[in-house]
Amino acid sequence: MNARSSSWLQILFIVLYIILPCIHCAMHNSPGETQPPRVEIKINSNTNITCRMNLMKFGNKVNSSSLYFVEEDTGKRVPETDIEIINETTITYMLRNATEQDRNYVCKSDGMGIGVTHVSVGTAPLDVTDFKCRGYDYTYMMCNFTIPHNVILTKYSLNYTAQSANYMYTCPLEIQERQAICNLTLDQNKYRTTHEFFNFTLRGENGVGTNVQSFWINNYESVIPPRPEYTFEDITCHSAVIKWHNNKYSYYKAKGLQYDIRLRPKDSDIDWMSHSNYEIRQKQSEYKIILRDIPFAYVWYELSVRVRVKKSARFDDSYWSEPYIQQFRTAPCPPDAAPLTDSGSFYIVPTQTQVRLYWHQLPEYKMNGPNFTYVIEQVKIDGVEVSMEPLEMDLISAKFPWHRQHRYEFRIKSRNSEGDSPDSNIINIPVWSKHNASLTSPEWIKNVYDSTNRTYTLTWGAPKKLQGLVDYTVFWCQSKKATQDECKGTINFAHVSRNSTQFIVTPQKEDQSLNLAVSANYRDFNTGMHWMCAADRTADLGKMEPEVMSVSSRSITIQLRSDHICTSLLEGYNITYCRVHRQHNNAGEKAACADKPITRTILGTAKKFVIENLKPFSVYKIELLVFSKLKTGKMSDPLIVHTKEEAPSKPLQLRAHNVTSSSAVLTWLSPEHHNGILTKYRIEYNNENYIIDCKAEEVCTKKEMTFTLENLSSFTNYKVYIVAYTNAAPSEHSNDINVKTLVGIPSNPSHITESQNILQWSKPEVPSGRVEFYQVAIMVWYKNEIQRQYISNVANTTCKFNLPVCRDSDQRFTIQVRAVNVALRETEIDQYIFAAKNPMDSEDDLVHDNAYFNDNDDLKCEDSGMTEEKERMIRKYSDQEKYVLYKSVWEKAPVTNCSDSKMSRITMLALLVVVSSLGVIAAFYVAHNKYQKMVNITCALPPGLEAYPTKNDGTDFRRNKDFFNTESRHLLSSISNDFSNMCQNGDHVNVDEGGIDGLTTGSLDKSSGYIGSNNSTQYYDVDAVRVAGRDSDIVDPVSTVDDAYMVMERLKPTDCNLTSSNSTLDKMLLQTESNSGYVQSNLLTLNGKPNPALPPSFIPTENGYIKQVSTLNSLPTDHGANAQVIPSQNGYVKLHDICNLSTPKFAMTAADVATPQMSVMHTVPTTTMCNIPVNSTGYVAPHLLQKNLIQPPATNGYTTPEALGKTMGLNHLSQAMIGGGGNDGGGRLANMIPPISGYVTRDELRTAFSQQSQFN
Repeated sequence: MNARSSSWLQILFIVLYIILPCIHCAMHNSPGETQPPRVEIKINSNTNITCRMNLMKFGNKVNSSSLYFVEEDTGKRVPETDIEIINETTITYMLRNATEQDRNYVCKSDGMGIGVTHVSVGTAPLDVTDFKCRGYDYTYMMCNFTIPHNVILTKYSLNYTAQSANYMYTCPLEIQERQAICNLTLDQNKYRTTHEFFNFTLRGENGVGTNVQSFWINNYESVIPPRPEYTFEDITCHSAVIKWHNNKYSYYKAKGLQYDIRLRPKDSDIDWMSHSNYEIRQKQSEYKIILRDIPFAYVWYELSVRVRVKKSARFDDSYWSEPYIQQFRTAPCPPDAAPLTDSGSFYIVPTQTQVRLYWHQLPEYKMNGPNFTYVIEQVKIDGVEVSMEPLEMDLISAKFPWHRQHRYEFRIKSRNSEGDSPDSNIINIPVWSKHNASLTSPEWIKNVYDSTNRTYTLTWGAPKKLQGLVDYTVFWCQSKKATQDECKGTINFAHVSRNSTQFIVTPQKEDQSLNLAVSANYRDFNTGMHWMCAADRTADLGKMEPEVMSVSSRSITIQLRSDHICTSLLEGYNITYCRVHRQHNNAGEKAACADKPITRTILGTAKKFVIENLKPFSVYKIELLVFSKLKTGKMSDPLIVHTKEEAPSKPLQLRAHNVTSSSAVLTWLSPEHHNGILTKYRIEYNNENYIIDCKAEEVCTKKEMTFTLENLSSFTNYKVYIVAYTNAAPSEHSNDINVKTLVGIPSNPSHITESQNILQWSKPEVPSGRVEFYQVAIMVWYKNEIQRQYISNVANTTCKFNLPVCRDSDQRFTIQVRAVNVALRETEIDQYIFAAKNPMDSEDDLVHDNAYFNDNDDLKCEDSGMTEEKERMIRKYSDQEKYVLYKSVWEKAPVTNCSDSKMSRITMLALLVVVSSLGVIAAFYVAHNKYQKMVNITCALPPGLEAYPTKNDGTDFRRNKDFFNTESRHLLSSISNDFSNMCQNGDHVNVDEGGIDGLTTGSLDKSSGYIGSNNSTQYYDVDAVRVAGRDSDIVDPVSTVDDAYMVMERLKPTDCNLTSSNSTLDKMLLQTESNSGYVQSNLLTLNGKPNPALPPSFIPTENGYIKQVSTLNSLPTDHGANAQVIPSQNGYVKLHDICNLSTPKFAMTAADVATPQMSVMHTVPTTTMCNIPVNSTGYVAPHLLQKNLIQPPATNGYTTPEALGKTMGLNHLSQAMIGGGGNDGGGRLANMIPPISGYVTRDELRTAFSQQSQFN
């Protein structure tokens, strides 16, 4: 055994040594136990529970005979017959035919618990009866079921298969109370939207059994679509179009959708009404529903729409989507109907001069639009239409003038902003006579009110004339202002048989007064309405509503209208009024009186009554009743009236407290009588005021007001008073008080000046006190530190000082002045300032007391006006127990600096650095520009010079690339000086005779293009074209040319064989004005006559130049040859185009030559050089060189020196001479030909052609 094993055994021994005594101790202390601790059995099954006691716990004084079992929930002991004693420590409880239960059985001994066993008696898992699954818009599926009741704990698991039974998935269950829920989601790849069927297997297990169930779910039929969140596309009077989108519309095609559409008027008690007249339209994801036959126009509706799959369970509402509810209003349209009328719905007023028409008002939902009203469309008198406006008109009646000798016809329509109703109703009023009225009118009309059932019974007597009587019409409406012929609200009517003279109105609301009338309907006419009080002295008096004529702050005027009361019955009025609390201003009869009600009796003849001595801005309840000799009418509905506001009483007991240097706390009592709503307080103080807005602040509701008046000037007397305001007027102002603010901190002195050591300043603009004295601080600084300082107390605003001698430039002197107010600590101290301390005594103040520095009296600023008394008082103010000093901010005087004539070393060093930097920058700039110019210089050769002669060693004369990168980067644009001979009237000119120097040396401007083959990238850079030997004569740069041309330079007049100085053409050409090389039009005439020197082939142009004709013939030459003038690129003839033409001997006079138009001399380039035709632009085309000068160019477009040499007259030279094999000529030529290697200089080219000329 190794050491590790030995260690483990030791640890195990220690643990057992510790635990075993504890276990023994626990067993010794436990009273016992029951077995098993938990039992789960089926109903009607048996089980045993054993209880074993620990005798040692009981001291061996008891045994198992003392044991028994108790049901814990009921406290009952189990029957003794079911208990069997096993031994002295153990008993067994035998539970037989157990019923369903879930309880604890407790084993006890003389009340002490021994152990507990939990018993659950139930069943195996029962079948689930409500398993269902719902998909939600093909996004996820949720399955749920109710767990059957079972006292035995049952575990459920749910699995399912989708398309294939070979793949089974698990759906975790979430238990919420007795509901088990399973979610299948797309993100977990558990919900397959494309699978129509899901097979779910539910397995339930508990301690007594297992139950497995299978459920098939149709995914397509169990999906709940999303709620249709529609919008309104179109709304008409009786239809509406709604639409919404469903992006998953394709999923619902297989089964289709069913819709549930419901309507109900907004804010009504009507339940939802199913709407079935609709049409469905679908276009891909867009759904539309057209609702038709919506009942009413211009009515607010609530529309509820929900949807489900068609083949879902019809009686299961859980398949419906959530309803989407919106409000909408149908569009207005003209009214559908006219108001209802009856043949007798008119009333002739007692004066018999007016008639009132009545009609039944349409309900609001039939008005169909805004601005609804009724109109009398047509009035006919005796069959003739007339124009007649109503005297009065409301929503249920209209009053017109009337005369009894005429027959009237009134046509009534409904109208709104959209138009009139299509139909109308007619009221006919026959010719009326007193005799007929007394015979045909109902008699003794009266009304009986039964308060027990709140019904009105109308009775009348039959008319005297019954012949032709058809029936009666009874009218009723709510009474208005106790009149018999005016209604509040619509009027109703019903027909009563001719054999009946009684009508009972259905029960009304409590204390709702009705007006009733009856009319007799005859075959040919109608008697009109007869209201209930006509000649009936025993009839009950109705209610009369009081009307308000005017209201002031202390009175109300009531109008009494008895026009429609039976005056024979009316004796007078009783008006009762009282003041009510404002919170009951709309409570009507429920409003309780705040004061004792007052009743006033008024005679029936009175037309108005004024209620006086009222309180302003108060609410009064007014009630009115009428009375006769026999009866008293009903009390009117309470009329609530508000008296107007007036000015409040003045604020009281204004006082000031806690006065400081800048504020004072004001207190006052609000007005005793507000007489309205307090809108503001205005606080007046010394021509200033402050407004307390009671609407913005709630302080005005308090009885005792407090306000802190701030931003006051220190040490100032203020007269203060307050005015209160209502909406009506301001009050008288309150009592006046005088407030004097305390001493405060003064503002700093200003305008400090110093002249000849005299310091002066101005007093503080805001003294905030008496300004007992000033303090002047003189400080001596060295760099940024104070070396010396002295503070002087000065009584006036001037003092004299002396500054010490400056030591060096780092020394300076500063002077500061501040004002000081002195306050007595006992009476004048501002506690707020004192609590915050003087701000200038802060730690940031650089000025110290004089005690901080010693022996600085020489810095003192002397006040010449300082008296001994004043000086004594200033010393007295230093007593901090009696006085407090309020010091202003230091005001600084201009700083005195000690100057130094020598410039400091730092300044010199800074200047040196700046100058050096500028020099370096300038040098770098110049070098950079030079470098840029050198870098941009490139060179190229004309075409045809790519092949070169070879040396004796087989190499050619071309230099390597490095040579040209360092030395010869410049391109020579002109090769005219390098020719060994030139053409002078067809003869060769030797170089030694000036042929080379006589040539014009030219150059091309940078913008004129490049020389070489089409692939050349070497550009030339020459600034101007100059005449050789005459630097001042400059010709125009040659224009840009096409590729593969060689530049030929313009010639001086002496270069082109202008043999005679008296040659007219020569002189003309030499005197050409233009720099462009064109022949001017002034050459066309001499002394006003055609110029005979010009050939006829030259004609003038509009721009003043001579244009070359396409058929231009050659000019005559001395040799008689015809030389062709090559056209220029722009169609004009340049001077050099005719330079080398052999000119005839034109005769010109000196006067002709001296013509003013030819005062400027120009060079005349030739058209041939060495018998080579030159282009109009000064170039030689390669094909011309091939004919006359050189051999055909190589394939790369260039001409070799060998070819050039042969054409130039070197054909008689042997190849040995060119290659270096000759005696002298060949060696000399080989040595003299420049080493051309792609680039050539002027000197090299000149040397080569000079050698060639000598061999010729």
